[in-house]
Amino acid sequence: MMTISPIRTISYYTNLAAEDYYLGSGEPPGEWYGLGCRHLKLYGETVEKESLEALINGGAPSGAPLVQNAYSDKRRLGWDCTFSAPKSVSVVWARAEEGL
Repeated sequence: MMTISPIRTISYYTNLAAEDYYLGSGEPPGEWYGLGCRHLKLYGETVEKESLEALINGGAPSGAPLVQNAYSDKRRLGWDCTFSAPKSVSVVWARAEEGL
């Protein structure tokens, strides 16, 4: 199943790795992948908060605008697409033997 919702605030994404409710260890650092990242000279580097904020706001990590209304309050920040398996798949996976 896929859930699509608009990104309303940047802070949710930039603070995501700060805390892990269950383990207290946080998320591993993200990495940039893809052709677009190569053009922005981000390929393979660890995702930094400032670069991510600039991109979500429509700008390059250098601060140069990438879209017509970059850094505008009237701009849609983006879309969050979340893929998740149905509950039945999660239950089967949880009950399966290791190594299968």
